Amino acid sequence: MLFTKSIALFVGFMSIGVAFANPVPEAAPAVVEVRELKSRELEARQLGDILGVVQGLESSLVPILTSLTSAATAGNDVTGIIGDLVSTITGVTSTLTGLGSGAGPISLASATAIVTVVINIIVSLVGVLGKLSLSADILAQIDAVLSPFLTVLNGLVPGLSGAVGSGIPGLDLISLALSQLLSVINLLGLLSLLSPILAILGLLLKFYGSITAYLDVIEATSSLVFHSSQLELHGLVVQSPALSEDVDYPESAIQTIKENERAILSLSSELPAGSKAQLKIGFEGELTTAMMGYYRSSTERDGKTQYYALTQFEPTAARRAFPCWDEPALKASFTMTMISDADTINLSSMPSTSEAPFTPNSSVSNLWLQEKLVTATAGAKWKITEFQKSPRMSTYVFAFANGAFDYIEDSYKSPLSGQVRPLRVYATSELIGQVQFTLDVKKKVLPLYEQIFDIEYPLPKLDTLVAHDFDAGAMENWGFDHRTGGAILPNPAEIERSSDEDHRTSDKS
Repeated sequence: MLFTKSIALFVGFMSIGVAFANPVPEAAPAVVEVRELKSRELEARQLGDILGVVQGLESSLVPILTSLTSAATAGNDVTGIIGDLVSTITGVTSTLTGLGSGAGPISLASATAIVTVVINIIVSLVGVLGKLSLSADILAQIDAVLSPFLTVLNGLVPGLSGAVGSGIPGLDLISLALSQLLSVINLLGLLSLLSPILAILGLLLKFYGSITAYLDVIEATSSLVFHSSQLELHGLVVQSPALSEDVDYPESAIQTIKENERAILSLSSELPAGSKAQLKIGFEGELTTAMMGYYRSSTERDGKTQYYALTQFEPTAARRAFPCWDEPALKASFTMTMISDADTINLSSMPSTSEAPFTPNSSVSNLWLQEKLVTATAGAKWKITEFQKSPRMSTYVFAFANGAFDYIEDSYKSPLSGQVRPLRVYATSELIGQVQFTLDVKKKVLPLYEQIFDIEYPLPKLDTLVAHDFDAGAMENWGFDHRTGGAILPNPAEIERSSDEDHRTSDKS
C-alpha cells in the first residue's frame, strides 16, 4: 500500500514465493496537490511572540555552534555542547507549545518572516554539522529535537503549510533556495535534519505504503533478504503456519546494505524448508523528480502547478517504490490497491475491479499504515481502487500512476481469439487533444502483431500514459506503457504544413 498526501497503494507479490499486495502516489497514487494557504490566522501579538521566539533561538545557536566547531575541530569532547544545543531547542519547543493558537488572518509578511528565520536556523545547523565528523548518535539527537520543534511551529502557524510553491512572491524564492541546497545536504547525509521543514513547506512530498509478500520457503532460513532503496521500513510482521504465532519485528531488526540496495531481516525463529510465510512491511519514501522508481511530474492547470505521480522501474528501480525482489528472473503476480484523492484517476498494469469511497475508519492490513491513513484522510474525500491480480511478471514491467488525467478510448478485436480489448490513452488536459494519432496507431498495430507472431496479446487491456517528465522516452510496462509527449504527440499544424510541402514538391516533379 502506498500513499502520498493524496494516494495510497497496496502491492501484492504472488508466485515464486513473493506476493506483492495492495499499493495504496507520493506517489502515488493520486495527484499530489500543493495545499492552499489556509485562511486560519493568529492574533498579531501571538505572531510577534512566535517570531521573537524563533529569532531568539537563532541568536542562541550562534555561540553554541561556534563552540561546537572549535571543540570538534580540536578533537575535544563535544558531549556537553551537544547537550546545550539539544536543551536549547527543546526549551524553545516548550515555549512555542505554551503559546497556543488564536484567530485572525496570517499576513504574508508575518509568514515570510517566520519561515525565513526557521530556514536560517536549519541552514546554520546543516552548514556546521556538515563540516564536522560527528557520530550518527549525535546527529540523531539533534534530529530528534528538531522534528518536534518544526511540528509545533507548523501547528501555530498553519499558513506555513503549502505556502511555498503557491506562486506567492517571496516564498517562491525560499522554495528555490532550499531546492538548491538539497543536493549538497543529501551528500552530507544530513537530509533527515532538513526533511521536517521541507515537509512543512510542501517541498518534500512523501509516500507511504505496505506490502504483503507471500513466500514459499525452499530452504530453511533464519533471515529474509529483499531489495529496498531509499525507503524507510516500518511495521514488519512475519506470519507462517510453521510459527506458533505472528512475529512483530522492530525497525532495528532490519540491516540495510546501501551498496547493493538490500535489506536483511533477521528472524527470531527459523522458517523450515517447505513451509509458507507472509512478510508484511510498511514503508515510506520521498516522491522526488528523479524519474526513477515512484516519482512526481507536474503540469500547469488554471495558473497553478498540479502534480501527478507515475513509475519507471527499468532496470532495477522498483525497489525505490516498495520493498520487493527486484530481479528480472524473479517473477511474481501483483495484486494492487490504490487509495487516492477522490478527484483523481488511479491506474495500474491491470484493470480495476472496484472503486469506492475511503474513510479514516476503513481498515488496511498493516497497522502502521492504518495509523498514517487515519491522519492523512481526515476531512478529505478519498477513494480506494482495487485492481485485478496480474499474471506472473518481472518487477520492472509493473507500473502504476495517479493524477488528474483525461483519456480517449477505443478497442480492438483479436484476430486469433475474437476477444475485444479496451484501449485508452491518458494525458493531462492540455495534451489530451493531441493523442488521437497514438490511439489510432495502437488499434491498428496490435492485431497485426498478433497475426505476424501468432501470439495473442496476453493482458485484458492496454493503456498508454503520456508523461511530461520521462527521460526513458518510452517504457513497455505490461498493460500500461508510458511515453514522453515529444515522442508520440504530433502537432497538427506541423503535420498540415509538412503535407502541403509534400504536395508542392510532388507538383513540381
